[in-house]
This record gives sequence, structure tokens and C-alpha cells, in this order.
Amino acid sequence: MVILVCKRNAGSFTYDGIEVGAERVAKEIEETLEELARDGYKIKKLSMVGYSLGGLVVRYAIGL
Repeated sequence: MVILVCKRNAGSFTYDGIEVGAERVAKEIEETLEELARDGYKIKKLSMVGYSLGGLVVRYAIGL
């Protein structure tokens, strides 16, 4: 199990809005998945969790 705590929306970056925040999160997840694949991990499942505004960002990021 690998747990990724996204950091690109930390601090005042949440004021940029759901769309921009979700794009940042999606990019961070894609980069992490590529890095894990290079290290030999085989990703079979992906779960995403967020509460409050983070939940909205996560839902939008899933759509991307």
C-alpha cells in the first residue's frame, strides 16, 4: 500500500478554485503513478479520499 498526501494545494492555493486545484492534484497523482511504475510497482487499485473542499477537488480530479 502506498499513501500519497497531495501537497500542491497547501496553504492559500485552495483559493484558486476547485478546477485548478483538481488539475494540480491529478498531475501530482499521475507523476507519482509513473514514478511507482518505474520502480516496479503494479498499481491495481486507486482510492481517493478528501473531506469538505478536498472532497470536491478529489471528485473533479477523478473526472480528469
